[in-house]
Amino acid sequence: TLYLGPDLFFLMGFTQFRLAIALILVGIACADVLRRRWSGWWFLSYCALVLVAYFSHLATLIFLAPALMVSGAVRLRFRSTTVRRELWVVLPVLGILGCHFLNGGGAESDADGVAPYPYVWGTVARKLHYLNFELLRFGEPFSKVMMIVLTVAVLWGLHRDLTWRNLTKPIVVEMLALAATFLCIYFVLRSSYSGAAYVDVRALAMA
Repeated sequence: TLYLGPDLFFLMGFTQFRLAIALILVGIACADVLRRRWSGWWFLSYCALVLVAYFSHLATLIFLAPALMVSGAVRLRFRSTTVRRELWVVLPVLGILGCHFLNGGGAESDADGVAPYPYVWGTVARKLHYLNFELLRFGEPFSKVMMIVLTVAVLWGLHRDLTWRNLTKPIVVEMLALAATFLCIYFVLRSSYSGAAYVDVRALAMA
């Protein structure tokens, strides 16, 4: 836990973003409760959580929106939810995001008119190279060895369960779809824009 907890974002002081990751997970969990058992009080609590998440870090809602849409689409495919319920789940997130960008929240610039960071998307080669960004820790060579050992240990414990029957279960399909979604977000996002840097690699924390 001591080794896996403090990643590069933690070392760089991105504490608000680390809190955003926790809020994304809590948001997905609350959405799951609403899908299983709808309640007015749960919905109000969920809306309050979305509002707190927005004031904590904008990335929370930017990542939460596609996560809810993809998980909702998977559940609709397996007929474990309804379109109406999914619309109510995603509505608070899209509503706050819409208000943010309609009010000019996406247009950030420096006081002198000079952007603090350049607009950089990055090449495909760079994107592939930094796929292990979230797995790096204190020393890069040592980190890679530790991550390989962790991967082998996890796969060794799961190899008996990695069957087609298990992989096609709804909950497994949903988790794989979410991981693929955040991986796609990583390739789509820019590496930096006028208001922030290390933008794309933040999606790897969720993938």
